[in-house]
Amino acid sequence: MGSGKSTVTVHLAAAAEQAGDGPVVISDTDPQGTAADWFNQRKKAGINTPLYSPSPCPTWAKKIQALSDAGAACLFIDTAPSIGAVNADLFALADLILIPLNPTLRISGRWSKVCR
Repeated sequence: MGSGKSTVTVHLAAAAEQAGDGPVVISDTDPQGTAADWFNQRKKAGINTPLYSPSPCPTWAKKIQALSDAGAACLFIDTAPSIGAVNADLFALADLILIPLNPTLRISGRWSKVCR
């Protein structure tokens, strides 16, 4: 079972679109392709937002600029579950990075102390 990275990505994108913060675009660099599959299932059901832009792209900066020039307000990217070259490039361009974690007993114990 994963950390929920793809689920968080697509649901935040859909919520942003529904809140009127769009147009919202999703892209997927994860080889598993969960966000792309999610988009395709919604499209089959007649739901056309958020939009989808395929990846990978040779230069993310150019792709992000082109999406912005086309009117996209937000881009949510489901990344691969590792710190590779693509993720490092994306992190350098990001306005916000969310990293879901699977809680372990050790981390849970520390968080319970912080939350008291």
